[in-house]
Order: sequence, then C-alpha cells, then structure tokens
Amino acid sequence: MMPKRTAMPTRVFFILVVFLAAAGMVGATGQGEVPLSEEGPEPLDVSVEVLKGPTGMGMIRLMDEEPSFGESVSVEYAVSGAPDVLVSKVLSGEVDIAALPSNVAAKLYNSGVPYQLAAVNTLGVLYLVSNGPEVDSFSELAGTPIDTSARGANPDIILRHLLSEHGIDPEDDVELRYYNHTELAQLVIAGRSDLAVLPEPFVTRVVNASETARVEIDLQEAWRDLKGEDAFIAMGVLVVKDSLVAERPGFVAEFLERYEASIDWVNANPRAAGRLIEENELGFTAASATEAIPRANIRYIGAAEARQRLEEYFSILRDFDPASIGGALPDDGFYLDL
Repeated sequence: MMPKRTAMPTRVFFILVVFLAAAGMVGATGQGEVPLSEEGPEPLDVSVEVLKGPTGMGMIRLMDEEPSFGESVSVEYAVSGAPDVLVSKVLSGEVDIAALPSNVAAKLYNSGVPYQLAAVNTLGVLYLVSNGPEVDSFSELAGTPIDTSARGANPDIILRHLLSEHGIDPEDDVELRYYNHTELAQLVIAGRSDLAVLPEPFVTRVVNASETARVEIDLQEAWRDLKGEDAFIAMGVLVVKDSLVAERPGFVAEFLERYEASIDWVNANPRAAGRLIEENELGFTAASATEAIPRANIRYIGAAEARQRLEEYFSILRDFDPASIGGALPDDGFYLDL
C-alpha cells in the first residue's frame, strides 16, 4: 500500500514562492525577468556645455553623434559664446560637465564651487604674428612694441613670463599695447600692427585675410623650450560636478573615454571635423577650422598625469597675480581620481 501524500501547508508554500521571486526565479512575465522599471540605476540627465573656439572643438564628434550611454541616460550638449555665460551656469549648478579656461576652473574650485578637473583639453593657442620683421626668439624683442590682448589675464601673463625668462623686462624693455582680440585682429589685417600676440581662431583669420601677416613664434613651443619637452601651457580643461562623480562614477569614466576618442578623431580628421565645427557654430567656418586644428593644440591629458605641469603653470599665474587662480594652488580635491 502506497504511503499517503501529505499536502504542503499553505504558509510554507507562500514563503517558498516569495523566496523564489526574490531570487529572480519567478517573475511577473513568467520568464524569470525583472521588469525594466526595477532594474539598473535611476534615470540620469546630464548637461554638457563647451565654449566656442579651441576649448570646445574636441567635443565635436560626441556632439554630432550623441552616442548612447544606456537607456536610462540622457546627455544634452550645448555651446556657449562666452566664458562668463558658461561660468554663471556652473555657479548655478545647471551644467554637469563643462569645458573652461584652466585658471577659471581653479578660481571656481577655490571659491568652493563643487566641480573637479577631469582633464586638460587644450594646450597653448597663442602665437606671435608679424606683419614685418622676422622674429626667431623672444630674446630679439627688446625695444619692440608688441600688441596683445587681455591685460592681466592668461595671455598677458604668459607673454610677460616668456619675456622675463628671456631677460626682457616687460615693464621697461618693451612696449605692450592692449586691445581686445577682435580689434587687434583687424589692426593686423589692416597692416597697422607689426607684431601681435593672438590666440586661435584669430590667428587663422588674420593669416587668411592678410597678404603679409605670418606666424613667427608658437608660444607653446617657446614654453616647452624653456621648461622641458613634456611641459605645456594648459589653456583649457574639462570639469565635472562633484555629485555626478559621486553618484555615477561609471558614467563619468565612460564619458571621459569617449571624449578622449573624440579629441583623437578631431586631430586625425581635420577636414571632417571642420565641417562639424561649422555646423555646430563653434566660431569657425569649415575651411578655417580645418586649417586651425593643428595650431589649436587640442589634447586629452587626464588630471593625474597633468597635475604636475598644471601646478607649475598655476604657480606662474599666482606669482604674477594671485587672483588669477583664486589666491592659491588648488588642493588634492581639485583633481579627479576615479
């Protein structure tokens, strides 16, 4: 005689079903799947903004392709026409990732604004342009009027430092005459400035519009000659909001990888990049962007690798004017460490 089968108590059966469901072995779909609304991180909306000009050019392929970072992630790209406009958005926290002048990033951090430097994205973009005399070295500039821009800002400090390092007192040995970038470019084109220090994209505009203007000295190269082959002027950087790093470090790491790839693509494909730069209104025509890219010194150097040279550069800015970087060298928290 077969033994009598005992029914599973209702309470035990209920507990078993709950356990299996929690383990992912039973699902509402009948296929053992967790509904999409319950899997993965919370939805993420990211705002990325760059500046017109070289500081923003490296982002162009990401802006054009808008690659997916996952179903729950939305990334919006924008271009700002002026640093002040973008800085106001950083101050208000409405931008998560921003491309800024390096000293502005240091100033913001020293003021307590919660962003970290993720990478250097633009090296030196300053050039000495001549309408007349040939110039091979800064040591030849004593007694010569030099037209420049941005009194007290980075271009002015860089020029003064290079003159000083070549034994020329920028106060007594040369005459520095100041204009805004646009005005100075027009003076060079009109042949009313013999020597001028200009940044890209104005250098390309001037050289293309003038029959006599030509580039004589690359200030980035002059800097490297003084300070070593791996030295650089860090003109532009990428910063990321602290809260984004804390909450979604995986996204930040992936974004930076793709951003580096975008910069590499721009340098390898200047003609195609030039078309995208014009289409996205970064301040260049396609032709001038194609020509400017080699002089724009767009590079990706991660925060850890760049720190020593950044601190060297910030120290020079601080020594000329502490307010240019917010009073002091940024501390460890400034440099992103993923």
